[in-house]
Amino acid sequence: FLASRIRGYVLETYPSLNAFNKAVELEGFKVILMIRVAYLPMLIKNYGLSVLDIPIPKILLASFMAGIPFSAAWAAVGASSKNLAEIMEGKAKLSDALPKENFELIAAGAVIMGLSFVYVLGKFAARFKEIMAQVKAEEAKKVE
Repeated sequence: FLASRIRGYVLETYPSLNAFNKAVELEGFKVILMIRVAYLPMLIKNYGLSVLDIPIPKILLASFMAGIPFSAAWAAVGASSKNLAEIMEGKAKLSDALPKENFELIAAGAVIMGLSFVYVLGKFAARFKEIMAQVKAEEAKKVE
């Protein structure tokens, strides 16, 4: 009862959330995953997704999938933190902290992943613009 009232109020007050709601209806899991990966504060992502009518298992799965790359990145930073301290103190060089074996493969993988992410994000942004235009057209019809 309370969730539906809050959802109705928030969706009326913030029309951009209507577009996200429509995007989730049309595209489903892809939109949830992109929201979880987006560079936004966790507070906005969590409360924004809670206002939309999305099943909890989908949010949990998207959170898990989006968290894996970030967890790996932070684990790598943590593993090299001793080396980073030595580099900052001038006791070691940056090249000492980088992996020697398969460096080219790691760099190529990072570049491919980055370009893939930018491509997918661009496709998503184009689709979201279409959905936003569709929501605006529906709102304009309601006003008439």
